[in-house]
Amino acid sequence: MRLSPEAAARRAEGLQAVLARTMEKHGFQDASVVIRDVVTGDMGTWKASSIRPGASIAKLYVMVEMERQRADKGLDPAMRVRIRPENMTETWLPVLKVGDEVSVQQLVDLMITRSDNVATNTLMDVLGRQDINATMARLGWPDLQINRKLSGAAPIPDPGYVGGRNQVRADQVSDLLGRIEEGRLISPEASARMKEILGRQMDNDKIPAALPPGARVFHKTGETSRVTHDAGIVTLGGRRLVVSILSERPPGGNTYRTFANVARDLVLEARKEPVSPRP
Repeated sequence: MRLSPEAAARRAEGLQAVLARTMEKHGFQDASVVIRDVVTGDMGTWKASSIRPGASIAKLYVMVEMERQRADKGLDPAMRVRIRPENMTETWLPVLKVGDEVSVQQLVDLMITRSDNVATNTLMDVLGRQDINATMARLGWPDLQINRKLSGAAPIPDPGYVGGRNQVRADQVSDLLGRIEEGRLISPEASARMKEILGRQMDNDKIPAALPPGARVFHKTGETSRVTHDAGIVTLGGRRLVVSILSERPPGGNTYRTFANVARDLVLEARKEPVSPRP
């Protein structure tokens, strides 16, 4: 089928040019951004190899490790774990209390959908942070690391900490999410379970906020006093995109609004491109 001149120009331009134009338009120069069309393989990157503080994006790595240990070691997601006082810290929409007994699967759900720090710290004890990082490296993402327990604004004792920071790279976390969308991370069944949990994310003020009706977002946010992140899978009108945006928090700036506007423009521009699966 012959493409219209407009469609041919968009295909020649590709997502790299779309991304560069969008970043300039919104003055979002210091962010790390990736947009990738899962079907065509077309991709745009902006400072995508920069290593940034992981914030709660690092909870993705913990979720993947739970599924890895479920597949390789027979970890029972119904196994119940007691919440210990040393893992208590500030968290958004708190649910857990000292002495509660909850399943590993419930902890994963709380960690992703509510970004619960207590659930995350508890899972780090169950799974082992060295094992989490080793799995990330083995899968090709050595710069996706979680080394320190999460504490909100008030530090907590962490005798298991041996150095290193929690960190993220936009290109590597985008690959992780792309493999989930393609059903290739751990197994098709594990990928489907992880995507389902990401689809129930309760913090939707960044990437999803300005997208048109019909868009679905399966994502994980991250937030500290220094950085604000969001990375996920976006589906709209038959398009399957991975969008990762990692940003320093500018003094006095409305980063949420910028996130929403950048994500909207990227998704809508990507939607205009002709669909042609990669060879």
